[in-house]
Amino acid sequence: MNIQFSNWLPALTSTGALAATLWFARTFIEKRLSSSVQHKFDRKIEELRSDIRVREGEIEALRKNAISGRSARQAILEQRRVEAVDKLWSAMLTMGRLKWSSQFMSIIKFEGAAAAAEDEENTRKFFETLAKSNPNPEELKHEGDQQRPFVTPVVWALFSAYRSILMYAYLQLEVLKNGLPAKFLKDGSDIADLIKKVAPEYSTYMDEFGSGGFHFMLDTLEEKTLAAMRAMLDGAEYDQTELKRASEILKAAEQLQKDVTSDEKVRTT
Repeated sequence: MNIQFSNWLPALTSTGALAATLWFARTFIEKRLSSSVQHKFDRKIEELRSDIRVREGEIEALRKNAISGRSARQAILEQRRVEAVDKLWSAMLTMGRLKWSSQFMSIIKFEGAAAAAEDEENTRKFFETLAKSNPNPEELKHEGDQQRPFVTPVVWALFSAYRSILMYAYLQLEVLKNGLPAKFLKDGSDIADLIKKVAPEYSTYMDEFGSGGFHFMLDTLEEKTLAAMRAMLDGAEYDQTELKRASEILKAAEQLQKDVTSDEKVRTT
């Protein structure tokens, strides 16, 4: 058979054109699809980024609020600590009005004076006259107890020791003016133990002088309390040894306070 090339040329041309058309169509569709997918992907990415930025903003706002709230609370607490120190020192000054009683009782043999006051009216009147110089209970009121949550254990322990010594002297004089037996109050050994814990360097002194040395510890306790207050306001942390010692002091002071409170029944108006 004799095939002429001219007979195939239109067919080849048509086939080539169709193939080219299909290739261009496929390429066009692929690009459109690719462009559409890319657009959707870009949009999703942008939405995700936008959502992340919003969430980051929310997290940052929460962080700032948390920091701001904590800073505000810390500032309030620091201010309250300053106020606590001021009020506790004011309470010490109020209690300090009993120093003269402490000084007087430091030269009195309490047991002997109590025995004499039980038997002799003139002795009772003598002590009654002296007791009139004491401030009345209303004048001794203070806000010291309310400050305990805001001061360090060491500060509170020193304040407790200081107050216990003064209140003990005050009650001793009340016992004498009313002619009550000395057994209404303990012998003061618990106070001596408390002082030894607060100021261990004075243990030998307390062993030697006992209750006669109580009054002469007041200035030392004031100085120690001031130093502890300054350390507290400076933010100084107490080590475990000092915290343990403060705990022991507090236990002794609280026991003494219970004893003193139970003995307040001897007071008369």
